[in-house]
Amino acid sequence: QLKIWRAVVADIVGAEAETKLPGAVTAVAKDYVEVACGVGSIRIYELQLEGKKRMTTHDFLLGVKLQEGEVLGN
Repeated sequence: QLKIWRAVVADIVGAEAETKLPGAVTAVAKDYVEVACGVGSIRIYELQLEGKKRMTTHDFLLGVKLQEGEVLGN
């Protein structure tokens, strides 16, 4: 389980929004991960894994390697 503590809406324009599977990682940056939603996407800045402390996405990415195209929850 993944809790999202801080995120913002990030727009995906046009046909790209329709082709992304909800939960798919669309971008990985130093301090956020962008994930596709039903419509558009969100940029996650702070999160918490089950049984772990709340952390910034930067700290999360130091221990977990995510790549564009991966689907969260799989």
